[in-house]
Amino acid sequence: MFVYIQQNIRTHLTMRSKLDASKELPALAKVLTPIQTLDQAAVWASEFASWEGLWETFLKHRSYAKKNGERPSPIGAGQLWWFTHMRLRRAKGTLATVLKNEHLFSCLTHVTQGRKLPRTTSPLEGDVNAGLKHLLRNHRGLSDDHAKRAEDW
Repeated sequence: MFVYIQQNIRTHLTMRSKLDASKELPALAKVLTPIQTLDQAAVWASEFASWEGLWETFLKHRSYAKKNGERPSPIGAGQLWWFTHMRLRRAKGTLATVLKNEHLFSCLTHVTQGRKLPRTTSPLEGDVNAGLKHLLRNHRGLSDDHAKRAEDW
């Protein structure tokens, strides 16, 4: 489950960052993988909060527009300033949002003692749903009603 969060973090950050904050955040995201209990999740959430507190002022650094100066691609022509570490802020925002919305560890509330969680949803894609996907792919012209009946069958 946490593999997808780690992929999102990697999307925002480079693999060979020179900034300490950009090295620590992917390392913190990597620690998500072995988490199996709500207690471990609470420890991880406190470590993330500590990381946020440590780098809070760093993440607020601003870059100001210079006359005829170069701007990052998402920055508009009339914009006077932008956050210097935009990619790091996006990566942090990814984790902060799923944590705040209680989506990050929601899967742990349904785990019974002694059962391990799968690391990804890949077994579902190749196992349970593969036959349905194959059926619908081979019969693409079915109306919605007929497709539903075919799935039920």
